[in-house]
Amino acid sequence: MSRKRSSGYVKDNDVRYGLKVVHRDPKSSKVISLQCRFCIAFGREEKVGSKCKAATIVQGWSHPFCYDNIENHLRNQHSGQWAVYQVLESSSERTSFFNDVPIAFKNSIKAHFPSSSLGVERQIVYDIEKDIVDTIVGDMMFNPEDQDDSDADHDADEEPAFGNAAEINVLRLRHRQTAAKAKERALSLFKRVESEDDVAIYFYSMTIHTTKTTLFRLAVRYVSCGTSFRMASELISCTYDVPGNPSLRVCSRDEISNFVRAVYVVNL
Repeated sequence: MSRKRSSGYVKDNDVRYGLKVVHRDPKSSKVISLQCRFCIAFGREEKVGSKCKAATIVQGWSHPFCYDNIENHLRNQHSGQWAVYQVLESSSERTSFFNDVPIAFKNSIKAHFPSSSLGVERQIVYDIEKDIVDTIVGDMMFNPEDQDDSDADHDADEEPAFGNAAEINVLRLRHRQTAAKAKERALSLFKRVESEDDVAIYFYSMTIHTTKTTLFRLAVRYVSCGTSFRMASELISCTYDVPGNPSLRVCSRDEISNFVRAVYVVNL
């Protein structure tokens, strides 16, 4: 068997294989990761006779790229669409092949509900550097007002306009207690993993359990479209009412804020 070879990024292969540039090195601007546009636009094709559901994740590749593996993915997961795509001759036709899709698969309900059985979904696990959690989440990113929804009009640090000194001090104490609880909740998503040899060496692990992966993806999708935490919570409840999916139990604004925080941290 011939050995598969990895190579650097080849721009012409974006059109040849239907690839999308996802990330570039911030210093050199070199492409470091790609995604399959067939997965994004159409999803993976169901295999006739297969007992397993087609995966709903978008296939990606990191530098160095093995274009042999990419082509094998297209043949195995998108055989029908790949055959049609290869007949197209011009780059404009190939670009329109993806752009003319009315609703991309990744934005469809099916992408968020891969099956009626939640048990087949795998949990999502991320390992995160300690400075990101300790500094950005714990100090910079944390907002004591996130216990309310993102549309809150009041400010917990605002001085009360009325009341005697004792009443003002009580309010300040309540604000501090509320902020402390909110910060504790914000950091509870991340589990500290210490080295066996030195407790000063550690990182954080974040796990989205199988019972919450569907909820996680849907909550993040709604918030990324501009909804508030409160509205996202209501929309998830409405979505539950339509397909009756048991994975979409009542989702609080606190849980949604944790989900959004998780995605932000992972993408830093």
